[in-house]
Amino acid sequence: MIDNPGEKTPELADNSLLKQPGPGRGPGRPFQKGQSGNPAGRPPGSRNKLRAMIEEVLEQELPHLMNQLLQLAHDGNMQALKLLFAQLPRERETVEVDLPPITSMAEIGAANEAIFAAIATGALSLESGQRLAQLLEFQMKMIESISLEQRVAAIELQQAETSKRGGKK
Repeated sequence: MIDNPGEKTPELADNSLLKQPGPGRGPGRPFQKGQSGNPAGRPPGSRNKLRAMIEEVLEQELPHLMNQLLQLAHDGNMQALKLLFAQLPRERETVEVDLPPITSMAEIGAANEAIFAAIATGALSLESGQRLAQLLEFQMKMIESISLEQRVAAIELQQAETSKRGGKK
């Protein structure tokens, strides 16, 4: 609030103590990462009492509310119709694809070819093929991990035997 436009606004006091972070903290982070401000606070996974009460009441009233929603949809209410259709269970595609047992990287290639063939013939949708390919990728990573673990174990065993032989001389 300046009555005289020629007057300057007074500068705020520059308090350097307010700008300094506390020990082990950074600016803008009052607690260490992963440390709660209230360790005795609400336990993880505990439910809100109000939410639990609302769910209980809705569970009792659900049949009546669904009947009203159906009536609104019958009367032409498009929002009610959208709500009902959003709740319909989606059909899952069931297709049999002959996949070889997958225990090596070579078999991953054969399984991929079987998936591509099923997509090409129209027996499998592209989306389902992608999901199967993701599963094969997971299997491939697992095979790689097992192979790496076996190779490291073999190298460690070889080094242990070499050090035993070297130690006896």
